[in-house]
Order: sequence, then structure tokens, then C-alpha cells
Amino acid sequence: MKIRLSMCLLVFCCSFMLANAVAAENLDELINNHLIAYPAPSMAVAVLQDGEVVEMKAYGFADNEKRIPADTDTQYRLASVTKQFTAAAIMLLVDDGKLHLDDELSDLLPKMPKAWKGVTLRHLLSHTSGIPNYTGQGQYDEIAKKPQKHKAVLKLVIDLPLQFKPGDRYRYSNTNYFLLGMIIERVTKKTYNEFLQERIFIPLGMTQTRLDDTSAEMPKRAIGYNSMSGISMPIAPPDASVSFSAGGLISSIADMAKWEAALFDGTVVKKELLQQMWTPMKLNDGMSTEYGFGWNVTHIGDHSMVAHSGGIEGFSTMYARCTDCGLSVIMLCNSTPIHQSKMARKIAALYRPEFAMPKPLALQDPEPELGARMKQIVLGFTEGKIDPNIFAEGMRQAMAPEVIAMMRSIFNALGPLNSFQLIGRDYSGSHLVLRYRVVFGTMPLWMLFYLDEERKISGLSVEPE
Repeated sequence: MKIRLSMCLLVFCCSFMLANAVAAENLDELINNHLIAYPAPSMAVAVLQDGEVVEMKAYGFADNEKRIPADTDTQYRLASVTKQFTAAAIMLLVDDGKLHLDDELSDLLPKMPKAWKGVTLRHLLSHTSGIPNYTGQGQYDEIAKKPQKHKAVLKLVIDLPLQFKPGDRYRYSNTNYFLLGMIIERVTKKTYNEFLQERIFIPLGMTQTRLDDTSAEMPKRAIGYNSMSGISMPIAPPDASVSFSAGGLISSIADMAKWEAALFDGTVVKKELLQQMWTPMKLNDGMSTEYGFGWNVTHIGDHSMVAHSGGIEGFSTMYARCTDCGLSVIMLCNSTPIHQSKMARKIAALYRPEFAMPKPLALQDPEPELGARMKQIVLGFTEGKIDPNIFAEGMRQAMAPEVIAMMRSIFNALGPLNSFQLIGRDYSGSHLVLRYRVVFGTMPLWMLFYLDEERKISGLSVEPE
């Protein structure tokens, strides 16, 4: 009986290892194709099961110009993934008895405007405060370029009224988490970075994680890039004093794997506190949002998920964990945009097929001649031969020869055009919107064409399936 049991265990272990080996090979293909299709210099990925690393790799270049390879210690700006650390810090202070979730902002930070009275810690953590978003104000881009005092950042919104009564609605606002960082500093008499180092980063050995500081020598810091035009161009993120506790942390994939292991074990933040963070906030009318404290709370099929994406100039991040099956995917990338939510789900599907996104159904094309024309245009991109007259005036200027050359390079790197199917057809105002599932080599993409009344292309986008 023992021999049979051991043999069964051996077969199971070998099957598990073989499945993971296949998944790892597919992961390499998936990431490498993605970096080509959405020209991003690098991406670091960690896949964990029950807090244990299944796969952890870095792809591409931390510095594209100097061709410095990324590795698992390369530091990326976390952008809004920072918020889960800010929320965790608040919950540690709640557990210490130094804060209570229903403490009012006006008591914690006495110089706040009277118009914000009634806002509590719970409202700030769950984006139900009604306080306007400082990163959405007109002067934000100007002040974000250099170090700022907290007061200067809050000046962007300090005179604005609440957008709704606290607790009435959910509306994402970076100001909520900026204020939480200020509360941490006031209660602890330490800087935000010092407190996180003391309570989270040092205990977990997260040596590459801290509030970013561009004046400090950090040789492992990745350079940020913007790929909006299809060409990766270096771009500086906002100064960390401006993004602060809403998006200013920097970390590596190796450190983030340590954080995931700690979340699974409850070693730094107790599991009962995490459960509070992963419970959707209820509004005043009893309706639930899809946000807890620093995490989105949702479902994929029958699985319960907590996740948060991050996007800031030059960087895209994603942290997704299945709370009932124990699978977690973490992605750090030094480029914007990369469609990180779709990408994380694709990675998860390599290890658990039930996470695979359903393939869109092909539609019967009511205008096959138009469809044939659109396919020829895609083939034209692969050859670098595009008639500028197919574009509307504004789009004609955007599709400069270097952009067309870049698209030719990307599509050809993925492989030949193997499939071209209409999967969506509708109208946006007077514009006809056509969505096609296009497969280059083995890489499926969605291409969206916006056609004006003259059937000229007024908009074009490419995104992962």
C-alpha cells in the first residue's frame, strides 16, 4: 500500500512539474510577444501558488538605451499598487489602537477644510469620501515635475467641495491615499517611508522597496518609457513627493514575491485585518462597491479575486491574487500602456485554464468588400506600404512614416498574418467602429478601426485579446 501511495505521489509530482514546465515555456512566449506587440523595454513577472514562487523572471531591458538587462531585483515604480501598502500601514495602526476606522479626517488632520467634514478613515481607504482627485486637476502636470511639500500638492483640491456626501458613492481619487500617508506621518511622528520600512519592508527583507527618490543613487532603478505612439520613448514619472502614498513606492519583483508570501501567511498583516481590506465597501444605501481597502474586490467565474493595477508615466503594474485558489500573478513593467489586466489573466490561465478569457465569436460580415479592404490595409502595414489617403486628415498626420515602419517591424516580428476575423461592429456617433481578431504567428490581437462618414480611418488601436 505504501509503495502504491508513493508511486501515485511520484506520478502526481511529475505531472505537476511537467505542467509547470510547459506553462513556463508558454509564459516566455507570451511575455516576449507582448513586449514586441506593445513595445515595452522590459517586464518582470512572478507567479505564486499558496505563497510559494512557481515562476519568477525578468524580460527585456531596464534601460533600453544602454541595453541594461532587467532582472528580478530591477526596481520599478509601483504606481497605484502602492495603495495596498498604504492601506496595510493604516490597518497596522488600527491594530495598534492608534487609529480607528471611523476616526474623522478633521480630527486626524485638523487643518483640513470644513467642507470635508464627515470624511472618515473608512471613506478614504475605500474611495467613498467624495474628495476630488488631485491628479485630475489642471495644474497637476506642472507641479509633478519636481519635489513638493504636502501642502503644495493638496492646494490643487483644498478649496474644492466634496463631489458627494461621504459614503454615498464610490469614486477613485488619489487624494484619499495621499491624505492617508499624511495621517500615517502625523500619528507615528515618522515619515511614510520610515514607517513602512520599520513595519513591513525590513521585517520581510524587502531591500529593494522604498518611497522612490530620484536624487538617491539607485543603480537597479528601471528607466520609464511611454509607448503611446507605438515607439518607446523615455519619460520621467511624477516626483515621488507628489505621488507619495498614492503611487510613489518603488520595488522589485523579488521583493513583491516576498510581500505575497507574507500576505498568504499573515505574517505582517494579520489575516483578520486582510479580510477587512478584502471586503467590498458598503455605501450608505447598503449597496456594495467593488473596492475594499487598497484592493479591488471582484470575481472571475467562480473564483474570488483581489487585485490592483497601477499606471503612472513610464510604468505599468498589476497585482492579482485568487483568494480561494491561492494563485497570484504580479507584473512590473517600465512602459505605459500595456493592458496589464488582460495580460495578468492570460498569465494566470497558463497555470489554471479556467482563467482563460472566452474567445470572441466571429461575426457574419454584412459588408464583405469592406472587410476585404480592411484586411488589405493590415497586410499593407506588414509591408510598410500604406496609402495615406485611407486616413482622415487628423489621423493622416499621426500615421507618420516612422510609425508605419514601427508597425511593420512589430507585426513581422510576431509572424505572418494567419487569421483575420470580424468580432465587433457598432457605431460611436457618426463613426463606424470595426473590431477584428487578428492573429500574427500565434499572437492574437484585437485591432479597432474607426471609420468616418467617408469610410476613412479616423482612429486605430491595437490591444491584446
